[in-house]
Amino acid sequence: MITLHNSRTKNFNNNGLGILKDCISAKVCEVLNGEFNINITYPVGGYLYPNLVEDNIIVTDVGYGKRQAFRIKNVSKRLDNIEVYATHIFYDLNDNLIEDIYPKGQTGETVINYILSHAQYEHNFIGYSNITKTSTARYIRKNLVESLIGEDSNSFINRWGGEIIRDNYNITMVNKRGIANGMQIRYAKNLTGIEFQIDRTTVGTRIMPKAFDGLLLPEKYIDSPNIDLYPHPIIKIIEYSDLKLATESGEGFASTTELYQAMRERVQEEFKNEIDKPTITTTVNFVELANTKEYQEYKELEKLNIGDYSTVYVPHLNINVTQRVYKTIYDAILGKFVEFEMGYVKSNYITQIIKSEANMNEVVLPSIVEQAAKESTEQVNYQIEEQVNAALAGYVYKTKEALYVMDSSSLNGARKIYRWSKLGLTYSDKGMNGPYETVMSQEGEINADFIKSGTIDPKLIGAGINASLITEGIINADLITDGEINADLITKGEINADLITKGSINASLITTGLIRADLIARGILKDTRSTFSIDLETGRITFDQIYLNRITAVNGEIEITGDLKVIGNIYANGKKINEGETTNGGTNNEN
Repeated sequence: MITLHNSRTKNFNNNGLGILKDCISAKVCEVLNGEFNINITYPVGGYLYPNLVEDNIIVTDVGYGKRQAFRIKNVSKRLDNIEVYATHIFYDLNDNLIEDIYPKGQTGETVINYILSHAQYEHNFIGYSNITKTSTARYIRKNLVESLIGEDSNSFINRWGGEIIRDNYNITMVNKRGIANGMQIRYAKNLTGIEFQIDRTTVGTRIMPKAFDGLLLPEKYIDSPNIDLYPHPIIKIIEYSDLKLATESGEGFASTTELYQAMRERVQEEFKNEIDKPTITTTVNFVELANTKEYQEYKELEKLNIGDYSTVYVPHLNINVTQRVYKTIYDAILGKFVEFEMGYVKSNYITQIIKSEANMNEVVLPSIVEQAAKESTEQVNYQIEEQVNAALAGYVYKTKEALYVMDSSSLNGARKIYRWSKLGLTYSDKGMNGPYETVMSQEGEINADFIKSGTIDPKLIGAGINASLITEGIINADLITDGEINADLITKGEINADLITKGSINASLITTGLIRADLIARGILKDTRSTFSIDLETGRITFDQIYLNRITAVNGEIEITGDLKVIGNIYANGKKINEGETTNGGTNNEN
């Protein structure tokens, strides 16, 4: 049954505005840790047609559990019908915000409600979790959906792991959804209703593990038990930069024997995660499959649900490849699933090191930021982190020594790399081996060469960013709105001269404010209200009219050619010059 409810409804145990019995089609799509929505086709002139508007709520069966609520986001009108798109009520949390929280050392059981309870405004959502793992994260100006299932490295699913179950206003994070039911599908090329896609690009059957500083095993390679299934060995080099011998600080393995053993165990984990098997994506369309003679063989597939495990047998390789149902399409009118997508999303071997408890607890930039003396500096560091991740598509690689943000999922294949370490934030556009340029030093000094555009918040210049930290690079003066700066660094743009306190400047850049004469080194200074100008090369003033309140010369002379009209009094050596008098070559005044 599909019902329609008012936008402010909280209790869905009734028929609301009525039953959408005139629906032409109604398909619910759910993706594991991803989208959850419904698409409805409804006739123009249907009983509830006027009420199918944005923000109203559709409630329907989804193939398991209770009926679920979906808020209408978009209505597209056609000649005879309308297409209605609605997202699960969970996505109301997209509109709420977490301003700044820092849960430290909490379990998944406790942190989910810590996150939900720190929203900017109250809501009806309650969190649950069976995840006992402890971790730490930082959320600054994130909506709650991003905080829970977003792609950011600090999201719940990336810090604590887990998979989400959305049940109206109840949100549950579990270690794993679904069950392993032992069902097997046989790989075939031309089976109506079931489509297979096989990908061998990620396969590795002979692994060369490489530890920190390029250390290799004595035997160099470790072979997969499945190596003979392929025409030849498929070699993959896998870096484990967190595995290293102990340093003076005591971090690392005490002996090469222990280190080698850890490297071998890591490779065995790769084989356990099926790096030696191809990736197979299977799409099952039950409507098409039902019309084939093979339907009875695969009828049991209809009992699968999202997150469930099955296997695909590949005859020509004689192997079983593990799959999970990661996407379902449910027909709310027919009351059954009509399509599944199954596959196995392998963990990228570059990020395997993040999986251990110790390493997961290290992937937190606040530990760096805590060294900052002021909250404003902390905010700036996090903004830089977010911008770097966004600019480089978010490929993150963490070792005990540094955090790398890259333009490739492979450390060896990356060209543009930001590296956070005890040296600060550095950047290389020539790959892992550098050289690296310093973006921000350990002491918080920023290299102005990396400031290319944008507007700097005046509050950050005065507090969060100390202008004295800008020691090199080229600054566009258009970006400076407050604070003090060394004028030697300014090469282009317009600036308020009131902000300049030291250094030399090209006077042609000055458009407003007052400036100390000893700072002007070259250029032409003009007052746009008149034809007044100063030729600083010769030290002469030429004019037709002057509209300045005061001219002060310290240890110098002003030479004037032409008529000078003064409104007010003239003083020389502290003595007022009366009309008709001269003092030290001065002139009389005309008042």
